[in-house]
Amino acid sequence: MTVQEKQLKNPMTIPFISGVSEIADSYDAFIIDIWGVVHNGVNLNVGAKDCLEQMAHAGKDVVFLSNTPLRSIELERDLIGMGLGASYCENKIMTAGESTWGDLHRWKDGKVFLMGHRYEGLIDGLTLVDNVAEADCLLATIGGSYRDGDAPFYESMEQALPLKIPFICANPDLEVQIGDEIALCAGHYALWYEERGGEVHWHGKPYQPVYDRALDILGNIDKSRICAIGDSLRTDMTGAKNFGIDGLWNLDGINRDLNSEKAQTLLAEKGLSPAAMIKGFSW
Repeated sequence: MTVQEKQLKNPMTIPFISGVSEIADSYDAFIIDIWGVVHNGVNLNVGAKDCLEQMAHAGKDVVFLSNTPLRSIELERDLIGMGLGASYCENKIMTAGESTWGDLHRWKDGKVFLMGHRYEGLIDGLTLVDNVAEADCLLATIGGSYRDGDAPFYESMEQALPLKIPFICANPDLEVQIGDEIALCAGHYALWYEERGGEVHWHGKPYQPVYDRALDILGNIDKSRICAIGDSLRTDMTGAKNFGIDGLWNLDGINRDLNSEKAQTLLAEKGLSPAAMIKGFSW
């Protein structure tokens, strides 16, 4: 039984810790979110690099699991460019974009209407069209550039719904922190489409396939010895619970304004009970 399963019986006992070191002895490996944990979309978060260094010194295995539409190798390059050493992220990344790329082979001979950014590693080999009516699927790669009402996507989705065009979501996050701003992601639009009866193919957290891939990267590790660290209840903590591993909820990123009391209330409402909470990714 995981710590999370035990604490669901008494959700008000969830501890608030000052650093990962306080729970590190309970785990052999960590599945770590990136946006809202390692960086804020622009810069590495304070303490993140040191925390990863200390985890490595303590012999902890790490895999990064991100809902970005980037392929894993592309995200690896971005992290190195931000100043994270290659040894911390090389061959240790699984992304929603990587999962999406594996699924897109079914559309290689079809036409795709792109909603969002041109992630070249993801769309390579696809035939893109500018007219929704010509499309065999919608591909949403929106990674946090729009606010509700400003996005140009609602009209396209309204056209696609009666045509029963499937929606491929390459980033299931609803929103993400970009510097000091909170912006919308592809998951926001996928949810809008699904709620109106549209067919959505979700890739990334909290869906099991990406956790299976992350576990493959970690190797033969007992799931009871794995903890997932993330800032989103909907993706990170729910995904950890569904996969049968513990979670460490980071009150940063999209939850940076939450205090411990409000966080406890939210957890009770959602039926979630992570092993602990933390404010900022630090050792």
